[in-house]
Amino acid sequence: QKAAAVGRDIVRAQVLSQALVQTVKHTVRRERPDGSNKAAFPSGHSASAFATATVLHRHYGWKIGVPAYALGGYISLARMAWNRHHATDVVMGAGFGIASARTVTMSLAKSKFSVGVQPTTGGASLNFTKIP
Repeated sequence: QKAAAVGRDIVRAQVLSQALVQTVKHTVRRERPDGSNKAAFPSGHSASAFATATVLHRHYGWKIGVPAYALGGYISLARMAWNRHHATDVVMGAGFGIASARTVTMSLAKSKFSVGVQPTTGGASLNFTKIP
């Protein structure tokens, strides 16, 4: 039953993070460092890796969380090393992944928060609201 709950939360976090990432990608249209297309910002791979790591951390604690976050960091660094993303792309992707996972696992914590994206002049802002 625990594995089913973790799997459900991973899927929910992936769907939410990719919905945010793909919306921003198609709005911002930042060119990749290798010039292959205009879908660099934010990194979907980083968002996915950190969404999964955060869900694992929230369910199992730091003993599983630390290696999962390390793998997410490795994936993010590899995306930069392969010239597919700038550092800001992977940092924002990781932020979307973490925020998405924390949103879908809110019931595991005593304090809760929600995440939202708001368009602003020249871009967008990511807003976190703590719910007492």
